[in-house]
Amino acid sequence: MLGLDNPVFKFVGLPSCFKGSPDGTLEGTPDKAGSFVITVHYTAPGCDAANQVVIRVANSVASTTGVNSAAGVQANAQFIVVNVNSSLVYRAGQNINLNLGADHGKAPYTWSFSNLPSGLVGDKSGKISGALSQNGYYSFNAVANDCDGQSADAYYTLNVQPATLVRKYLIIQPPPI
Repeated sequence: MLGLDNPVFKFVGLPSCFKGSPDGTLEGTPDKAGSFVITVHYTAPGCDAANQVVIRVANSVASTTGVNSAAGVQANAQFIVVNVNSSLVYRAGQNINLNLGADHGKAPYTWSFSNLPSGLVGDKSGKISGALSQNGYYSFNAVANDCDGQSADAYYTLNVQPATLVRKYLIIQPPPI
């Protein structure tokens, strides 16, 4: 899909906890663990195609886990990670400033990243900044750890569209003779 100019996406077979946007962004909070096969349709000028992908939820981060106790089964909220400020769609060369956040753990959180694209840097507070000069899709992993030792993984894909190139020409006409 690298090099498509403003593709439009449609997702078929998404679990009900996810929502797919035409810009290719998937959002949601998984409510059960498992592997889900979905079909991603994408269209752009001169291209109409589809691929099957697998979404794997290792440990359901939004579900509750039953715990046996003398009073019966109790629910424990799980630790989840959310992106709080961006659609993850940018233009090549545009400044990227993401702030990731976590819920249901014990603050403060410490963040680490793997496969962060060249041109971006992430810090321990969950901030990612920089710019990507080439269009395409860039995936990376973010891990949040809370002070009780709980951790959660989140996977993100940045959709970097080609920068618009506009040239201005100044035409000078000679004065009439």
